[in-house]
Amino acid sequence: MPQTRRAQILMEPDEYQKLEEIAARQHVSVSELFRSAVRERYFTTRSDKQRAVDSIAGMRIELPEWPELKREIQEAKNGGIH
Repeated sequence: MPQTRRAQILMEPDEYQKLEEIAARQHVSVSELFRSAVRERYFTTRSDKQRAVDSIAGMRIELPEWPELKREIQEAKNGGIH
């Protein structure tokens, strides 16, 4: 396995604290948050993203008929009041 390399960044204390909170919730280190973010932002190819979009677009979801769906939407807009 190739030797890993070190990268160092400086951050504002409040930003770093937020990252520590996120890392704790996800049960990972702050370093792993950075590595994941870099991989996702810079190493994910367009074709990977396109496959994900195609997969989502290909989903078939059963929906109620329009009158029922319209009623549910209206109820949600009214805060669940009939």
